[in-house]
Amino acid sequence: DKGKAFAREKPRLAALAGGGVAVVLASMIAAALMIQVSATSAKSASLLPKALEKLDEGDFRGARAIAQQMLSKQQLSYIDQGGPYFVMGVAAALEADDTPSERERLPRYIVAARFLEMSRARGFPKHRENEGLWRLGRSFHDAYQHSRAIEPLAELSRRDGPLAADAHRLLASAFFRQLVPDLRRAEEHLKLATEAQAALPSAKDDCLLLGAELALAQRDFQAARKSLAQVAEDSPQRIAAKVLEARVDIEEADAMRKSPDADAEQVAAAFAQAIDALRAIRAGELVDMQAASESSYLIGSALRRSGNPEAAVTQFRQTHRVFFETSAGLLANLEEAETLIGLGKPAEAADALALAVQQAGAAPVLSNRLAPLERLRDRVINVHEALVSNHEYKQAVQLADHLSPLVPADRALGMRAAARRAWAEHMLEAPSDGQAPPPEDVATARLLFRTAGLDYARLAKQQFATRLYPVDLWLSGKSFSDGHDFQSAVEVFQRYLETEARQERPLVLVTLARAQLSLGNYEAALASLEDCLSDFSKDPAAYEARLLASAAYAERGESAKARALLDHNLHNESLTPRSDAWRESLFALGTLLHDEGRMLVVKQRLDEQAAASPVRSFLQLEQGYDLLMDAVLKLTEATQRYPDDPKATMAMYQIAESHRYAAALPMNRLQVEAIESRRLALHRQLNDELSASLAAYDLLIARLNQRADVGELRPLDESVLRNAYFARGTALYDLGAYEKAIQAYSTATNRYQHEPAAIEAYVQIAACYRRMNMPIEARGTLEQAKLVMSEIRADAPFSATTRYDRQEWETLLNWLSSL
Repeated sequence: DKGKAFAREKPRLAALAGGGVAVVLASMIAAALMIQVSATSAKSASLLPKALEKLDEGDFRGARAIAQQMLSKQQLSYIDQGGPYFVMGVAAALEADDTPSERERLPRYIVAARFLEMSRARGFPKHRENEGLWRLGRSFHDAYQHSRAIEPLAELSRRDGPLAADAHRLLASAFFRQLVPDLRRAEEHLKLATEAQAALPSAKDDCLLLGAELALAQRDFQAARKSLAQVAEDSPQRIAAKVLEARVDIEEADAMRKSPDADAEQVAAAFAQAIDALRAIRAGELVDMQAASESSYLIGSALRRSGNPEAAVTQFRQTHRVFFETSAGLLANLEEAETLIGLGKPAEAADALALAVQQAGAAPVLSNRLAPLERLRDRVINVHEALVSNHEYKQAVQLADHLSPLVPADRALGMRAAARRAWAEHMLEAPSDGQAPPPEDVATARLLFRTAGLDYARLAKQQFATRLYPVDLWLSGKSFSDGHDFQSAVEVFQRYLETEARQERPLVLVTLARAQLSLGNYEAALASLEDCLSDFSKDPAAYEARLLASAAYAERGESAKARALLDHNLHNESLTPRSDAWRESLFALGTLLHDEGRMLVVKQRLDEQAAASPVRSFLQLEQGYDLLMDAVLKLTEATQRYPDDPKATMAMYQIAESHRYAAALPMNRLQVEAIESRRLALHRQLNDELSASLAAYDLLIARLNQRADVGELRPLDESVLRNAYFARGTALYDLGAYEKAIQAYSTATNRYQHEPAAIEAYVQIAACYRRMNMPIEARGTLEQAKLVMSEIRADAPFSATTRYDRQEWETLLNWLSSL
């Protein structure tokens, strides 16, 4: 019709016209969807006032249920999600407020903060902006994530209202309690909070307590006591004030103890007075969990400082046992470790510190309101090393992320990088069943290597002027290389070579060459390897340099140089068959000989000049035959010496292939040899090579099937098994055993009927039938091949696994069917 004619004559205009219709339809659909979304959003938004009302009534569970109902609507717009997320966040914060257990309370504040952050991004409900910022900042603050609390609280402090006034108090606390305390800014905000007490009188005692802590941090004991004295006796904060007053007494007694003219009796009396006060607090009827736990910990701290370490350890253990879910309990565990170090019990100390770190992580403990832990740097480093050695890599990385300023930033960065490298190496270790690591583990390991490379690169930048700079560059480049970011590895290693360092230089040159080879830059790789071999010929890295250089020369077709380098490793007196380099060289030499011999045979088949000149043809085949026989010797030795090596499977396949390709020499000579005795000898040689090939295939197939019965094969082994099934049929065909060849090919096609290689097998089966003068069966097989091809998925890798692509196979099958 006219439409079809127009499409044939004007395909581009037709396409544009069709596209225009599609655009109009898409616009109509989008408009309809927007109307539907708007209607759904409006309906859901009507539920928000009910949720807020329940929230104000204290029914946070009911409010949460309504918010969840709103969020369950998939068409709810992005902006309209801000309201229900606000409700979810405030409900979680209120639930955290009512949770007595600190261990359970902290995660709930984190959840609250996350919901409130999502609400803030979408927009807090109208007239709830101040409350949203206050809840967000306070949730971070009460979860001991003080640095994250500062930004929302700072924004709130610039607004009006009582919550804005309270933001100054929380900011003062956050600046004081963050990992690097900022006393100046803490005092500034505390002053503003104190001036705004008229707007929020309930915060007065909180400000007094914080003022006392700031004074104590500056060792102004008199100012601290003055601030605490202003807390009323009937104040809810009175018990907390008494605990803090005892802390002041302990710190002052400790300062007296350190004084050159200290009076021992006076110091002991001061500590005893503080301990008695803390025990009285613990025995009180109105004491809460926080005051009780802090009092218990401070008793241990006072005992330790007063010279009673054994009693202190006992007290710390009791504190941790009774209050193990509190910061005071965890801090007691940490200080127990420090005390045990002083008692000469490092093993017990490491156990105690590891327990604390594993339970809470470093950040909450370091940021709790009792005390910073500057003196525990070495203990934490030891725990980090223990976590790595015990394969607790995730915790080791997390610990390193929170060590600064307790540990210098560069040291913490190096610890994190080392933990990531160890983690990646562990993930790439072969499982106990000998299988390769799962692909997802390999991908994760490479990502860990790359992130470690970035860490070491940053560390190198920080330590540019130190002797550690070259070491950092080496570790960075190696990590990038292990993570398969070869371009970054090359760049980092080249920076290393600009230094005067010599210790890691041989390894740097070898690893640089490996990265250059991976990028296909063979000239640069060989230059790096030649530098290594000329400057560091006695270094163990030279053996690996020869292996890599051999591979590079082989890629360039310089087989003689490649073989010479491997022979040098195998005949070097300093290497033995037990060494990795000797084993790798033996497998590599066998593979090199096999590949070179096989290529000569294939080249002879394709060489038209050789086909016209029997002498030249046989010369190539004889050279190939000799190389293949040498390959069989080397590969057989390798598989016998190292049967469990992952490369042994491929070596066994190459042995079988070497015998099969070696049969090309007697097969070709039979075509021109007329003397019967020589023909008989050639037949024997042909049968010997093909029989040896079949025996090798059968052994390989049996071994891989046996391995598959007890576990999953590696992808490479699965590919080798598939190729062995098909190659076995080819060997039988060359042997003239056509019926057996048909059976072998049929077994292969049944096993791999949905793979492109099956089509090649069907063609060979048809060839067997033609050899047996059975043309009907041959054509039937080809028709079956067409049917099988139609069922193979469209994106199957024909070109990668067979001689032709899909279209070429279709053409060939049609042509063969016509014969």
